[in-house]
Amino acid sequence: MNDEADFVLGLKYLLTSQLEECEAHFEMGVQDKTNSHRRVRSSFGHALVAVVRALISFEDEDEAVAQNRLVATQKLAQASLSANSSGSGWGIFSSSANKADAKEVREQLLSNLDLELLSADAGLFIAMIQFTQESAMGIMRGALTLRKSFKTYQKASRELRELHTEGKQTSRSRRSSSDFAVSLLAERRRRDAYRGPSTQLIVVDNEMYFDAPCELDESFYGNIAIGSTDDGFGPLVVRGATIEDRVRASSKMGTGLFHLVFSLIPPRFSSVIGSAMGFETVPDRRKGLSCLRFCVDQGTSRSPLAALALLAFHSAMLILARGVSDDADMKEATEVLEACLRQYPDSPLFRFFEGRLQRGRGRLSHAADAFEVAQKCTRNIHQLAYLCICEFALVFKCS
Repeated sequence: MNDEADFVLGLKYLLTSQLEECEAHFEMGVQDKTNSHRRVRSSFGHALVAVVRALISFEDEDEAVAQNRLVATQKLAQASLSANSSGSGWGIFSSSANKADAKEVREQLLSNLDLELLSADAGLFIAMIQFTQESAMGIMRGALTLRKSFKTYQKASRELRELHTEGKQTSRSRRSSSDFAVSLLAERRRRDAYRGPSTQLIVVDNEMYFDAPCELDESFYGNIAIGSTDDGFGPLVVRGATIEDRVRASSKMGTGLFHLVFSLIPPRFSSVIGSAMGFETVPDRRKGLSCLRFCVDQGTSRSPLAALALLAFHSAMLILARGVSDDADMKEATEVLEACLRQYPDSPLFRFFEGRLQRGRGRLSHAADAFEVAQKCTRNIHQLAYLCICEFALVFKCS
């Protein structure tokens, strides 16, 4: 099992509330000193378990554990980068051109970028926890941490663009006509197996996109029976994602979260914070949503995390700011939720957001069913179970 498949399996445990199994799975990977890349990714997954506990409970002890694990992930990533004699950066091509095959050099660059982005993702979650501390010092620390991560995301995007300007071909774009035809047929078969015949496959400039219907049939909710395979792959996290797919998706997710979070701050305050922290980019909510959706559609291990961020935003806007979300936003939320529930039908997190979206649309009976299923799927995450019960009570109050 490669490091991506190993991480996907652990993520399946996390999203289906099997926290003990998830921690044991990632702890085994952290102990693997023969594979530094797997060790870093497992450390990040191990930290995600603590982050989930911290964001649900808001207990100081849980937040401290999460931050310690995230910092440990950053240290492991930096150690792996330092141990790599080739280093990371665009200069690797010129320094190694006469010593190694161009393909191997390119793979090494992408591997180093992946490690840097794992460190940046860890910093992103550290900033998220620091923001929840509700203190001026916590906000300042969070902004500084976020700035450092955002610089890494910008660097990764820049180097990926340079890769393409050098004429490097990826596994999902610029294929030969024969290879692309074979891939297109495989994508259509995968579409029929996972997403149903009603979904259309659209091809634009040799890129493949799924165009799901705007409205889900009412019988869809509560009757998902597809699920992920035993190793965690499915319609949301697909097999065959390359390291370049992972790097691009991670870069887009980080950039999207930055723009989305900062766009929610009133402009007067966001400009002050941005100037103080040295942010050169003006927050753009639409760009943030677009980046997150791109990450979801890439089908990598980052897709479920980006999907959670999108669903959290759309469900909050639908309930707290009626009139702000338009039909396009609802279509996007519906498409993302459909893919998530098809792969993780027993995930309390995705069932919770299903209930939120249904309540915001006035479908109270469907919302009640979703919250009831979510509460039953929480296993030992008691705080999430209590939250589902509160939402269930709100549904009956609204009715």
